[in-house]
Amino acid sequence: MKTDVLFITRSKGFAVSGAAGVYRDLNLEIGGETADFPLLRALARREDFPVAREHAEQDRRSFRLVSVLTPFYLEDYLARRGLSFLEIASVEEQWDELVAHIENGVSLIALSTTWLPPVGNAQEIRRIVARLRTVAGKTPIVVGGMAVRKAVLARRLLDEGQIKGVLPDWMWRVPGVRRIAQAFTLEALSHHFLLMDAQADAGISAVICADGGEATLAAMAERVKRGLDYSDLPGLALPRPSGYIFTDGETPRVDVDAELVDWRKHYPKLVGGEVPISCGTGCPMRCGFCDFPSLQRLGLRSAASMVEELTSLAQVMPAPRRVYLVGDNLSAGRRRLLELAKALSSARLELRWRAFLRADVLDDELACALRESGCAEALLGIESGDPEILRKMDKKLDPDKALQGIHALDRQGISTFSTFVVGFPGESARSCEQTASFISSLPSGARANAFHSYHLFRFLVSPTAPIAAPSARKLYNLRGIGENWRHSTMDVARAAIAMRRIFVDVKGPSHAYMEPLPEHWPIASVRQVAEARDVLQKQRLAGETPPIEKLLDLVRAAEANATASSLSPLGSSA
Repeated sequence: MKTDVLFITRSKGFAVSGAAGVYRDLNLEIGGETADFPLLRALARREDFPVAREHAEQDRRSFRLVSVLTPFYLEDYLARRGLSFLEIASVEEQWDELVAHIENGVSLIALSTTWLPPVGNAQEIRRIVARLRTVAGKTPIVVGGMAVRKAVLARRLLDEGQIKGVLPDWMWRVPGVRRIAQAFTLEALSHHFLLMDAQADAGISAVICADGGEATLAAMAERVKRGLDYSDLPGLALPRPSGYIFTDGETPRVDVDAELVDWRKHYPKLVGGEVPISCGTGCPMRCGFCDFPSLQRLGLRSAASMVEELTSLAQVMPAPRRVYLVGDNLSAGRRRLLELAKALSSARLELRWRAFLRADVLDDELACALRESGCAEALLGIESGDPEILRKMDKKLDPDKALQGIHALDRQGISTFSTFVVGFPGESARSCEQTASFISSLPSGARANAFHSYHLFRFLVSPTAPIAAPSARKLYNLRGIGENWRHSTMDVARAAIAMRRIFVDVKGPSHAYMEPLPEHWPIASVRQVAEARDVLQKQRLAGETPPIEKLLDLVRAAEANATASSLSPLGSSA
């Protein structure tokens, strides 16, 4: 039977080990491999390195195949409209399966761009489409997702003269040269964005530009299924030899509270042990380095809607149920977060959940409510320990209040993962020192009740973020896009040096690796090994050659304690 929509989630599987480029200094390596928990545990068993590396890779695979929400959501959305759906999670890893599905009959191929790298993704999209065309023939290939939303915004800003920095400013001020500047800028942007070069995008049948593109996808699939033309549907961009054709009209807004996922039918397909649950769309904040708030309308789900969906999960998944509440910001305000925590507690769903929160809305009362609801980890975008940098970012965050919120979470045994952006305009040696001081103030060692890690990101100039606007560029003398930039106080190379300096200066908390943590260990053992690993890496950066064996002894002790606790009648106290 012909499939209505063959959905492709990403081009490749998640790469979670390794620390290329600037991040290599921040992660310990053994034998050229990142010393994450899977590798350390394998080496602690005194396996030969090749054997340990293979066992570590096997341990990582379930973590790499984290369940992505989009295909589950789309399958149910389309099914309610009488359309069939199949997912290919990775083009590279499931090519033979993809070809078999196409040979069996597919009406439409939909390619998501959400899980592509932030730089140069248009080139990757074109590469995937070209490969698909070798087996798909004239089957319509439609592209949608967050990279498309960025392309829509980039094209609008370019038309309005709001994207600059690729070429010298004087070229935009001279009437006869401005057209040339725009053409060169268009060519440069086409490496990162679709909708800039219709000839380069010619293999794509249509690009879904609308926010809430699931409605457009369903309408397209219905038209194709009936053998009808879809080119007049609203919210599309159609590549033609003469350029893109953009269709007019309003697309229906999706009711985020009504479109629930029925997890009773999806549970056997889940991987990685964690279930993604949508908490809505969009973000109410307007941070200077981030373009996400401009890409989607704000649509936060009600607590009742989320509880209803989680109840379907509870009917098939044994407790404790690990859940990731997917969204840019769960806690736009304290009241909403407290309401959700109380609703989850009242439903008695036995969850262990994590989500992105704002640290400055947290206090002891709210942290207690979060713990009672099953919150195990808070993902926090702190971004800097310097109040002045936060002001320039328009972050609207007081670092002292954020730190108080993290300590409130720690008192309830809730772990945190905090992110920081290094190199934002205005960044200096002083601001980096304040960031290192802030991180060092997080609970760690024996004074911590949970596990608190941090991750440093190097500043990236997205042409569609507020910091790339002409006024901001002029204010900070910011030049360049993507990973090639400089401004009044720093450039991309010095930002890498600053990241290393912050890492070395931090005392206590560990820099986060993208790794699966041993769930059977007490959290104190996880914290001890992670923090000892950072100390070892800092010693190596200082030119010392400390032995790895002491770290492996800590891993062996943790494994032994975990085994002993599991055999005890009382179990683990972690």
